[in-house]
Amino acid sequence: MLPKLFRDPLFLFLLVGLVLFGLNAAFPNGQKEQIVVNEALVENLVRAREDTLQRPLTKTEATDVVDAYIQEELLVREARNRGLNNSSRIRGLLVQNMRFFIASEVDDPTEQDLRDFYQETIHNYLLDETLRLRHVFFRDPSSLPTGLMETLETGASIVDLGDDRQGLGGSFSAVTEIQLATNFGEDFAQSIFTLDDDGWHGPLTSPRGVHFVRIEQRDPPREASFEEVRQWIVGVYIDKQRRDKIDTEVARIAEDYDIRIDLPKASGQ
Repeated sequence: MLPKLFRDPLFLFLLVGLVLFGLNAAFPNGQKEQIVVNEALVENLVRAREDTLQRPLTKTEATDVVDAYIQEELLVREARNRGLNNSSRIRGLLVQNMRFFIASEVDDPTEQDLRDFYQETIHNYLLDETLRLRHVFFRDPSSLPTGLMETLETGASIVDLGDDRQGLGGSFSAVTEIQLATNFGEDFAQSIFTLDDDGWHGPLTSPRGVHFVRIEQRDPPREASFEEVRQWIVGVYIDKQRRDKIDTEVARIAEDYDIRIDLPKASGQ
């Protein structure tokens, strides 16, 4: 009997009507659902963030933690209201789903959009100082040929000098300090980047062996051209549009909630 009853359109219509009537009674017009942030909650939020960072938070960071919680709470509740929580997924996934739902459709930027964004954020595209080096490398310090420095200073070819010429030896073109440190260690890289002339220097040691180095060209830090960073800018631009869209939607959602932050006033305030 029950299955047949549930298939009756009139019964379903009445059932839906009763549910809607109950919801209207529970949430009268003009009454907003509350989100309450009290002192205990703020303390827990701040403590959790400080445990993660292993340091105290600044006032701005503490405020950001509370703002992030409110945003998450808004998104979680809105996700439930939109029926996105019909599974056993956890709160974090609900927030992620809601953010994806809001920002899933972002228009592709035009070439002019990208160039304008590049100009607005050009300070973010600073390229590191680079060096062009001539480099002779020996794994074994005891294998250094006699009079090597004199040979190098005469301008002799380094093709047949040193070890591993096809790997770590030979020349480096437009190498950064970070790249040099990756191969030979931070101390070695720092010592090279402090050299202030174009003569041969050595023997210099690193965890890999012994080095003789000459700086052929030094290029100071500079702002990258649009063409050099265009592909990267595309991703950054789209990501910003998505974040802006989420912020705008969260602000709109917040209008439907009564958000109260109940904190005791500090003495003297």
